[in-house]
Amino acid sequence: MFNRFALAIASIAIIVTSPAASVKAQQRLFAADFSADQFAYETAHPDKVIEVGKLYVGKGRMRQEMHSPHGTMVTLIDPVSGQMWQLMPERKMAVDVGASFRQMGEMMGASSQSMQTLKPTDPNKPCADSKYVTCQKVGTETINGRSAQKWEFTHTGMGRSSKSYQWIDPKLYIVIKREDNSGGMELRNIKEGPQPDNLFEVPADYRKMTPQDMSKDNKASSPR
Repeated sequence: MFNRFALAIASIAIIVTSPAASVKAQQRLFAADFSADQFAYETAHPDKVIEVGKLYVGKGRMRQEMHSPHGTMVTLIDPVSGQMWQLMPERKMAVDVGASFRQMGEMMGASSQSMQTLKPTDPNKPCADSKYVTCQKVGTETINGRSAQKWEFTHTGMGRSSKSYQWIDPKLYIVIKREDNSGGMELRNIKEGPQPDNLFEVPADYRKMTPQDMSKDNKASSPR
């Protein structure tokens, strides 16, 4: 239904929106620790909302769990250390995807600085770091009981133009809803509070790999 990497990009559209935010809060990236359920839907069937994963934020780090018929993929992000891991619980493997994620973001028009820090250089303009995107605030709405700023984004590049909308929670500094022509995603059941540290750590019994190692491993295990 949805491309897993595209959903990750949407979820990791972290926005520091308040100019009054303290320096400490901005350095931590997130103003509060929380957990949430993540849902997705197609534009043609907005009533058929399905749960696709969980999101956890703790001490400036993020954990995203994406579920599919093929299994669970877990992404761990620590902006301060610049680390990003993809965990495959069924195989007990952890792949270092930090460099790949930053390269993909820059290909999509994001600045290298914003991909390193995961936050915009201009806190009042969430599209400021993308050469292919312009944006404007179009209102304030309540999404699942939380006040959010609604922004219209216009995307250009690759010879075409498209629009999308993002609802940014100014307290959490994160997109809690996103919609475009194909579908949308949103966070529900947001619960603020501390999260266990082990959620954001690669388990000790996991094999750590690079994408190159992963490619070699897949080739070696493929039937001939």
